[in-house]
Amino acid sequence: RVTISVAKAAELYGLCENSFRKLVNRKDFPKVKVGRRIVIIRSQLMSFMEKLAEKS
Repeated sequence: RVTISVAKAAELYGLCENSFRKLVNRKDFPKVKVGRRIVIIRSQLMSFMEKLAEKS
C-alpha cells in the first residue's frame, strides 16, 4: 500500500497513537487529508522520520 493510517503508522514506530498524532500535527509532517481522515504516504513518512532522527 502507498498510504498508511495514523494508527498503523504509530504501531509501526512503536508509539502510542496520541503521541504520533502530535507529530502528525506538525506543519512539516507529510500527510494528506481525505475528507476528515488523515492518511500518510508511506515513503514520505520514512524519509521524514529519518531526517527527524538525524536532527536529534
